[in-house]
Amino acid sequence: MVIEGLAGVSLFTTPERFDALVAFYTDVVGLTPDPPGGGLRAQRVAYTWGSGPERIRLIISPHDGVTGTNEDPNRVMVNLLTRDLEEVARGMAERGVEFTHGPVSMSWGGMMATFRDPDGNTMQLLQPA
Repeated sequence: MVIEGLAGVSLFTTPERFDALVAFYTDVVGLTPDPPGGGLRAQRVAYTWGSGPERIRLIISPHDGVTGTNEDPNRVMVNLLTRDLEEVARGMAERGVEFTHGPVSMSWGGMMATFRDPDGNTMQLLQPA
């Protein structure tokens, strides 16, 4: 048995912060939520890339074990893949995202830009070499 890849990432939040977090990823970051029945349900929103067994999902959902915002935002970082980091970052900045690092060209040939979501989770745009 081997691990074949990443199936997805779940970002849990409080019920009262759920709408704001979904609005951030949809309206500010610019992700497209799955249609109803394909991942958008009451109190759960999924953003999907790919199809079949190779699909990857970012899921936003409330969790009764979560309170407040992330007090240790450097523990986990989610990388969002893009082929035009500068354009994506420019659009996000115009919609209010404050980048904590970058956009910057990396020594390995790619680019990165780091930001935090409204719950304090560290996210990164990643453009491969």
